[in-house]
Amino acid sequence: MIRTFLMLTLSGVLALWLQVGLAPVLSNLGVHLSWLLLVSLFWVLYDGKRGISYFALVMGLCADSLSHGVLGVYGFSFFVTALLGRYMNRWFYTNQSIFVAIAIILLSTLEHTISLSLFVWLDPTLEISGLLMTYFLPSILAQGLLGALLAPIMDWFEKREPLQASP
Repeated sequence: MIRTFLMLTLSGVLALWLQVGLAPVLSNLGVHLSWLLLVSLFWVLYDGKRGISYFALVMGLCADSLSHGVLGVYGFSFFVTALLGRYMNRWFYTNQSIFVAIAIILLSTLEHTISLSLFVWLDPTLEISGLLMTYFLPSILAQGLLGALLAPIMDWFEKREPLQASP
């Protein structure tokens, strides 16, 4: 339990650092990644415990505070996506890169749909049709690719031998 908590904390801090430091640089290149969503979805798929949904909620609230938008939109959409992702994990997750990529693409699409629906509900004058193809679709595909690259790394961490104390 403490190992999971430490891994969640470290990956959450790393995701925040990547979101603040690397995401603006990649955004200038045309790639808009949500590192907070990617790490949340990856943990939901990797370790489908109930507490991971609350980790996704916290990551969503961090995304809300970084976006300077309405507080709670991303928190709610990350949380709902994490809850549904727990059930998707049971359906077909086998820790293979292709399944991780497909699951992250599906869950990212769901999260973006929920958050866009909430934004349109809060501001009916918001035009989202142009955002779908130019902003969200490349972001979803890039997150799926990164998730597929992270799967073997987490598999390696899981299977490696723990360090032994010397006598």
